Amino acid sequence: AWCDVSHREHTVAALFELPLAAERAYARAERALQRTYLMFEREVSFGAGAAIDWSRDPVSGHRWPLAPSAELELTPPGADPKYPWQLGRLEAVIALGQGYWLASAPEEKARFAGEFAALATDFLRANPTNVGIHWACPMEVALRAANLAQALYMFRDAPEAQDPAFLLTVLRGLAEHAAFVEANLEDRGIVPNNHLIADHVGLLVVAVLFPKLPGAARQLATAVRGLREEVPAQVFEDGVSFEGSTGYHRLVAELCVMAELFGPTHGVDLGATVAERTHGLLRASSAWCSERGLAPQIGDNDSGRALALADRPSLEHAYLATLGAVLFRDARLKSNGAELCDEAAWLYGSGGLHAFRALTAQAEPSSFTSPRGGIHVLRG
Repeated sequence: AWCDVSHREHTVAALFELPLAAERAYARAERALQRTYLMFEREVSFGAGAAIDWSRDPVSGHRWPLAPSAELELTPPGADPKYPWQLGRLEAVIALGQGYWLASAPEEKARFAGEFAALATDFLRANPTNVGIHWACPMEVALRAANLAQALYMFRDAPEAQDPAFLLTVLRGLAEHAAFVEANLEDRGIVPNNHLIADHVGLLVVAVLFPKLPGAARQLATAVRGLREEVPAQVFEDGVSFEGSTGYHRLVAELCVMAELFGPTHGVDLGATVAERTHGLLRASSAWCSERGLAPQIGDNDSGRALALADRPSLEHAYLATLGAVLFRDARLKSNGAELCDEAAWLYGSGGLHAFRALTAQAEPSSFTSPRGGIHVLRG
């Protein structure tokens, strides 16, 4: 997996080859140490070592009770569960892992590892399974599980992460997360959407990284079957997400990139169609980007991400093209002067960077039409 410490040397080398990529990642990790998080382009700071009220909306101040999640009122007047959900995705543990990889001094590494252990333990103890706002949406549970699983691999050689009590807490947490998602797949609505793809990706990531967890083999089979069905159902042949939202399109594109990262690289065959639609998602994003790399605001947009490796404005889509250029070795997704995005450097390391730079840029701005997606781009 990209997150295994065996890839650390080549990944860090790639980051230092990219202009300021290592500096951006380290600054993000330092903010995570201070418990300062970017939530929907709003900075929320708790302070280093400060207690986090995981059930509180930091904007409105509303606090959801620690009651059975099925009984909660999700959207009381003036409050938005998306804020605690964003916090509870634990994207911060990936940022801390980035700092751990980039740090050179033992005391620096210990700071990041210690905060990872403290943050993960605090969340899991404060939010028992099926209780509270963080168990009200299976998609959030799935994305949190994926982040925790990847972070545990990033810290696997840290003494703080090898403590038996900590390992037991996190592995039990991962098993409970996966079991919850498996039992609550979001396939019961009138039309399944990106939530269901996220459910399956979360199950896939946990199952391939920790195949000996209870139910992992069954959950992996469920994820593979679900992705083979849902990606073609939710992504048109031209690569546009069926939801009519450029924001959700970006989220689905990242989810499908994760599926291609954790599936085939672990001997899991997701089929040619999933790869083709993933490629199409990345091409479509490139097609509607402005010269500044921004997508038009069409449909819902809650800034959701699946790749917790860099902070980006909600309408920034240009980085998806460089991800696609590396993943599919597609020079049509590389424009003149483009540099590899930070996410791709983390996911593909120095091999990905060299492969990207070896591609002869062939991307040219052109008109684009998606009759089924209802999106048409005219360039002149």
